[in-house]
Amino acid sequence: MKILIVEDDKLVSEALVAVLSNQNYVVEIAYNGLSAWELIENVDYDLLLLDVMLPEIDGISLCRKIRAHGRNVPILVLTGRDSSHEKAVALDAGADDYLVKPFDCQELVARVRALLRRGIVTLQPVLEWGKLRLDPTSCEVSYDNQLVSLTPKEYALLELFLRNSRRVFSCSMILEHLWSYEDTPGEEAVRTHIKGLRHKLKQKGAKGSLIETVYGIGYRLKPLLESSGSKQEDMIELETNSVNSTSLSPQENINISNVLRAQKDSQRISLALEAAEIGIWDWNILTDQIIWSETHERLFGMAPGSFDETFYTFINCVIVSDRQTLYLKINQARLERTKFHHEFRIIWLDSSIHWIEAKGRFYYNDAGEAVRMLGTVADVSVRKTLEANLRQSKEELETIVAECTNKLIRVAERAHAI
Repeated sequence: MKILIVEDDKLVSEALVAVLSNQNYVVEIAYNGLSAWELIENVDYDLLLLDVMLPEIDGISLCRKIRAHGRNVPILVLTGRDSSHEKAVALDAGADDYLVKPFDCQELVARVRALLRRGIVTLQPVLEWGKLRLDPTSCEVSYDNQLVSLTPKEYALLELFLRNSRRVFSCSMILEHLWSYEDTPGEEAVRTHIKGLRHKLKQKGAKGSLIETVYGIGYRLKPLLESSGSKQEDMIELETNSVNSTSLSPQENINISNVLRAQKDSQRISLALEAAEIGIWDWNILTDQIIWSETHERLFGMAPGSFDETFYTFINCVIVSDRQTLYLKINQARLERTKFHHEFRIIWLDSSIHWIEAKGRFYYNDAGEAVRMLGTVADVSVRKTLEANLRQSKEELETIVAECTNKLIRVAERAHAI
């Protein structure tokens, strides 16, 4: 769990860090409202502790800004003012709770836990995976009823896996979740903690593969396929049956072999796509409905669940000057029955520009009409920036070489004249 403290008083913020770190939370600090907003835009926090009196942007304005941009992160407001009016203003601005300074540390921790439980609807009081058990209230971990002594980072790592039991985490994703921005180590630190966690669980009788390595991608909890009757296995079976039994409506007249193949491919690579920050999209051309994965929404700067599944909203994310070429590339792939592959620019709500690489393919009915298009998107802004810098450096180098050549020619001409 990652918490952002927005507090300009360094003594107070350091005290809060000490209290929350002792509860195995990952804590970051922003000392003014502007820097806090920049962090909130780029990092997914589980909770915000927000002071009211802040430089740059005050706490109430920041709270309104966060909610106006569709972010539902729980917010606990901290202030020295204990009046009903102040509380009402904070709650009306979008805060979830209100705590007056000075406060008791036990009360603070209890309110933080309550907000985190409220923020994650599916959160269970005790997290279980086979014989493995983690109690967030007492911070105790046990395997087969035997207590397991873990370091704070090992505990946080295990909690991350248990709360996202079917997700693969790359080293970079684990670093983002478990370390603050200023203290982020190298990927070797992740591997060291994974090794230590495996060793301690193995000492209590767990298999070494309980935390599974997905080679080339990252780590996850090993699926409990051997535990008959477990809730986790039932969930996996239900999800698998749901995907395999999905059929298209008769009016779509799609070759069912192609669709089932696409569904199975999507199921098999979904974990890899999520770990690699690749978004998935499914465009039903007959209904003009587009379904985006949560990663896709995030890559387009949208809050989860905010995309209205229309082509109109999608195309309006694309920079105007790039839309015509995008239309042409889509139609070319459809008419020539070739794979779609194109790069274009999008604009986020904060007006920042991002390069997107999109890949996909069309599916056709018996009449040869395109009825569906499936594909992926990835943010390639970093590569585009590097390519642009490389081109600029090359042009500058060519200019310098040309100038030096001209100087040498003039020197040679003068020497020849002498």
